[in-house]
Amino acid sequence: MHSEIIIYFAYRDGENDELEQQHREAFEQHADFETSPAFVETKFGSVRVLSNDVPDVTGMSHLENYEYGDEWDLLYSPLIKYWIGEDRYLEGGDDNPFGAEEGEPLQQFVKMVATGYEATDERPVAVYAETPRHAFDIHQTGNPPFTAESLANDEYDHLSWLAVFTPPMVETYGRETLLSAPAWEVRELDDGAIIVLCHDDVEWETDCRHVAEYIGLPAHEDIH
Repeated sequence: MHSEIIIYFAYRDGENDELEQQHREAFEQHADFETSPAFVETKFGSVRVLSNDVPDVTGMSHLENYEYGDEWDLLYSPLIKYWIGEDRYLEGGDDNPFGAEEGEPLQQFVKMVATGYEATDERPVAVYAETPRHAFDIHQTGNPPFTAESLANDEYDHLSWLAVFTPPMVETYGRETLLSAPAWEVRELDDGAIIVLCHDDVEWETDCRHVAEYIGLPAHEDIH
């Protein structure tokens, strides 16, 4: 199963154009990435940086997903998306057309997510990567990885293949639990946020259940 990957950066407040510009500038200033007017160039292909609103998230279109109580209304909250058209190039080795060694594309993928998370003055409230299999699961159930209610409780609805646990979420799930999760990559950022990448199988034949169970979340394979 090969197709696109989308990385979502959801914000509670802000202007789309300003946030998109901050993301682009972060990559322009980063020595490990090259940029063009439309794309960030990586060892797994060209990545397009786009902006929209949170209801554009797969599965977020239902009112109960983006409204909760009087304080949480994500209807017009900004969203930055990184669009990757070919997930197969995340695999390094002889078949990688960009000359990337084994593991190198995924390491740069995590670095790209970290760069995006730290790019803006106001940090996102949720960040995750949507794989082809994850997108299928969400379309089947209508359950996105976060909702206004889950964010009000500093939680995710379920675990994605890659997720950034913001500092409030780290308090919810536990720093030591997240840092010791049996994932392919776990990385703590300067503000205390933690990136968890479940596995390195970009054929999507491996699930995230063992990592999700360890953290205390449902895996996206088990959402109903």
